[in-house]
Amino acid sequence: ALHQIHPHSAFQNQASGLHVHSWTSEDQMVRIEPFFPLSHGVPRVDDRKVVSGIIHVILNGLRWRDAPAVYGAHKT
Repeated sequence: ALHQIHPHSAFQNQASGLHVHSWTSEDQMVRIEPFFPLSHGVPRVDDRKVVSGIIHVILNGLRWRDAPAVYGAHKT
């Protein structure tokens, strides 16, 4: 279930404007790596960035293009 693999929710401290981003742990990545597609000659993006970004988008009700740039390009 998603609640077992997602990191703590990311949040924004509105007083300081400080963004705090969460990343999937190494253990979480090991559990889901078997489900990633194989690379066929094209270099893969940073899977941890993409997975963490997807979780951030879902938890915060965003569109992918509105995710912070730290999670990668919105065209990923």
